[in-house]
Amino acid sequence: MSRFKDFVPHGVIPAVLLPFRDDLSIDEHSFRSHLRDVTAVEGLSALTINAHSTEVASCTSEEQTRVLEITAEDVGSKLPIMHGVWADGSLEAARIAKRAQAGGSSALLVFPPAPFTLGQNADMAVAHFKTIASASDLPLIVFQYPLATGQGYPAETLARLFNEVPTIRAIKDWTSSVQQHETQIPVRNDDVVLMFEDDLCTRNRALTDVEPSGEVHAEESPYGLFAFDAFQALVFET
Repeated sequence: MSRFKDFVPHGVIPAVLLPFRDDLSIDEHSFRSHLRDVTAVEGLSALTINAHSTEVASCTSEEQTRVLEITAEDVGSKLPIMHGVWADGSLEAARIAKRAQAGGSSALLVFPPAPFTLGQNADMAVAHFKTIASASDLPLIVFQYPLATGQGYPAETLARLFNEVPTIRAIKDWTSSVQQHETQIPVRNDDVVLMFEDDLCTRNRALTDVEPSGEVHAEESPYGLFAFDAFQALVFET
């Protein structure tokens, strides 16, 4: 059950790191310390786990569950948890989504399946997200890759996703292309937040006419304060 039932992705949401021991097991003590360091930064809106920065592609399902348990124990009452959904298949993605919600997550960051690099179409993407949405009613965030990778969703696919999967509440723009970024703005409906990567936030805001309601991923704890300050400046000084 989500601890922040009405959470909508917004503001600054750092993606925390995951330390390991020499034997590649999770260093739980260091991870708890890192969580406390990150959440000590004032003004954060949520916390992201089981994503790139926590080595989700290399973690077993048991390790991902443990990452969620530790995060929920240490900081889950302070900030909403945004949980990554990294899976090659839709059924496994649905299982991850169900576990994430049961463990206290408040939103799901859905990565594109790796097989999409070999080819995809809108029907495939819609089916993937609908399968996840059938397992969890948490807000979904579309993790948008560059189109050149094969895993990015064309604007026409995004439009169908936003129209056909009502629990999609945001798109996390991970592209370095301002041109691709611009094509994603008109297809959003009023319920979908556009989220930025930290190094793109200022540039894309300066070059487009989109309101800066988005996400800044701080890749390590000392960067969290800088990311928040940068976001505040972007929102209130432009």
